[in-house]
Amino acid sequence: MLARAKNEFAQLQSGKIDRTTLTTEMSTALTDDKLATLKGAIGNLGTPVSFAQQRAGTRGDVRYAVYVVTFANGTKLDFLIGIDGQGKIAGMQLMPSQ
Repeated sequence: MLARAKNEFAQLQSGKIDRTTLTTEMSTALTDDKLATLKGAIGNLGTPVSFAQQRAGTRGDVRYAVYVVTFANGTKLDFLIGIDGQGKIAGMQLMPSQ
């Protein structure tokens, strides 16, 4: 799950995502405009220096994990990723770390 989270986060930072890894619903929700906005918000932060898992669980057939992503400049974000039973990403969310 950690390797997948790191990979997907890097794709969000680049503004280019492999939509074949997303559920249909997630692909529809993550519009090109939203992807460009995310790239603008996190693309300049550089490579994360750490991904620390805060919590994990299951909701229905979706396994999820929340990571605190820390950057060299001290910025911290919470990154939630959910993966369904078919291995597709069913959800992703970024928020300021608490």
